[in-house]
Formats: sequence, C-alpha cells, structure tokens
Amino acid sequence: MSLIRDPWVGGRPFLPDGLPVIDRLPGRENVFAATGHGMLGVTLGPATGHRLAEYIRTGRRPEVLAPFGFDRLRG
Repeated sequence: MSLIRDPWVGGRPFLPDGLPVIDRLPGRENVFAATGHGMLGVTLGPATGHRLAEYIRTGRRPEVLAPFGFDRLRG
C-alpha cells in the first residue's frame, strides 16, 4: 500500500454571488468567458458550451444566459 505524499487539489473558481459568468467580455467583440462554475464545471460544461456556441454563432445572447452576464458584477 502506498501513501499519498503530496496531495494536490485544483482551484474551484467562484464569483461573489456564486453564479458563473457566461458572456462576451465587455469592450471586446470576439472574446467570450465561461468561468466560475465552482464544483459544477464538469456537470454544467455541456449546457454552457451549447448556449455559448449559440451566442457566438448568432451574436445574440440567449435569454437563458441573462442571469450570467458580466453586467451583474458591476457595483
């Protein structure tokens, strides 16, 4: 039996309100972000990717992504 000598744990990116950001980067026409999923990144990745791809293809943010915009983080 071998013991784990140097455990490693990856970071879990969270934003102050606990929701991810899935949006176009403010001030940039061709840069998008999908981050802050915390411990649900693998679970939510396919749905996030599907909706983000729709946003990138059409140029219109799907209504379902409205709660996840950068604008909510501005104080």
